[in-house]
Amino acid sequence: MEEWGARILLALITAVLTVGLAFILRRVSARMRQNPNRTKGHPERLRMPRFMLWTGIFILVIMGLLLLVAFTREDSEVAMKVIPYLIGLGGVFLIAQYVNWYLVVREDHLVFRNVFGQVRTIWYRDIVDHRFSNGALTVTTEDGTKFRVAPQSYDVTPLLKSL
Repeated sequence: MEEWGARILLALITAVLTVGLAFILRRVSARMRQNPNRTKGHPERLRMPRFMLWTGIFILVIMGLLLLVAFTREDSEVAMKVIPYLIGLGGVFLIAQYVNWYLVVREDHLVFRNVFGQVRTIWYRDIVDHRFSNGALTVTTEDGTKFRVAPQSYDVTPLLKSL
């Protein structure tokens, strides 16, 4: 019976955390549209929210704590020493996304920089395909460049008008 109680408690905690995370992400998404994060030197650039940066830093701190525990215990398994590095890659990816990604929306084209620092320009006249899926818009150009954005998070009204 105690095992069932523990499972139910774990399921309830997981459900509460999931609902809480969904609520936080919804609020962040709504706030992004109302108060976009812009670069001081280039105010036309829309950036990822600072929430991404702080989440990445939090994940790296958790990774450090897990590594501290893994390497200070004598009986820790190899997986306990490897898994924190995989978690840390997620944190590094979020920080890289915050630092590198931006979007500039203009009347006839948009400019974006991806996570890897590649700057691309998409002219609206060159768009050959567009799809809405899971609340995101994906556009494809003649040369194969793909761009995916959540219109509820970023103001891409000129892009939507051109479609």
